[in-house]
Amino acid sequence: CTLLSDCSIKSWQQETNQCTQIINIKPLNASIDQDQWINLTLSRLPLLEHNEIYQCIFANQIISANTQAIKLDYNRLSCPTPSNYLKK
Repeated sequence: CTLLSDCSIKSWQQETNQCTQIINIKPLNASIDQDQWINLTLSRLPLLEHNEIYQCIFANQIISANTQAIKLDYNRLSCPTPSNYLKK
């Protein structure tokens, strides 16, 4: 989307006047109870304030868990699955 009214406030990129869009996810299917990394390519990562982090949220009807994402470059993140949290 390109209009502020078409996008959630968390997705709006003030510096580009556009929403953040997901371009690619690899792998497309993953089991959250197995150790692996999910790689996301976005149109551009939102800028963070001091002490903020990127988080990946995994949720369905049964569980909800989040993990800390690793920034790879200006538009890519890698997220570990929450398998360690589920094994406890």
